[in-house]
Amino acid sequence: GSTPTNYCYPGELYPNRTGWNEFDAGNLAGDRRFLQSAGPFTLLPGAVNNVTFGLPWARSPIKNGNLFVVSLLKVADAKAQALFDECFKLLDGPDAPELTIQEGNNELLIYLSNKPTSNNYLTAYKAKDGTIVGVPGQTASCLATPDQYYIFEGYKVYQLKDPSVSQTDLENETKAKLVFQCDVENGVTRLINFNFDAGMGAYIPVVKVEGSDQGILSTFKVTEDAFATGNKKLINNKTYYFLAVAYAYNNYATYKADQDPITNACINFYGQKRPYLEGRKIKKAAGIPHMFDPEKDGTVTQ
Repeated sequence: GSTPTNYCYPGELYPNRTGWNEFDAGNLAGDRRFLQSAGPFTLLPGAVNNVTFGLPWARSPIKNGNLFVVSLLKVADAKAQALFDECFKLLDGPDAPELTIQEGNNELLIYLSNKPTSNNYLTAYKAKDGTIVGVPGQTASCLATPDQYYIFEGYKVYQLKDPSVSQTDLENETKAKLVFQCDVENGVTRLINFNFDAGMGAYIPVVKVEGSDQGILSTFKVTEDAFATGNKKLINNKTYYFLAVAYAYNNYATYKADQDPITNACINFYGQKRPYLEGRKIKKAAGIPHMFDPEKDGTVTQ
């Protein structure tokens, strides 16, 4: 026709076919070849111009097939554009708190604090995830204009088997055991991330935290060795190792892979696959319980 367009077949295909689209144009299925170009621009002598191409890809996990996958492709395209606009900067979770340990008789008192240089100072961490984008054609507000911000949610402190244990070992119970957890009192408890398993070709749920939902605490006492068998009481003059992490929360739309987005737009596979975001900056500390009466002139620590 005579309507100007920047793109070939800019019309919609799903759920309603509108505008100029390849389906209604009657084009037969087959191999498609495209030429991509950039410019115009002037390349000065000795200069370097970087041209970045994005090639999004998507596959539909439900029966709607190749027409529905176009809407998924637009989401993938929007995410790729958002990553480019952010210069491919990775989203940092909240920094772990500092661990200050007061050593006592068969016990350790651990105090959590955030320095002014921490991105979670005063537990005020808030970070935008530019890859959370609206879903084209969705009328549900949670998907049309999703919440893009992660907000601080809680702390986790692990006892380590030895000082060589790292953050990547935290899910290995032979190396690290959770001894303390607290989170904001906001009704958010269990957080589950959905990680893609290439072998199964599906997103697998992984429980990341069982929140207590009883508010943030800054001190807690350790009286037992999580790795001990039998008598777990802390042994005086023995070194115990700890690691702290902080995590944030965002659940702009509940993720469920078995829902059709047309019948239930707010709970489908467009939803948040990563409501739990753990900070990459961790903190470690070591404590040695011991008799401290001579040090404090008889003062009893509360």
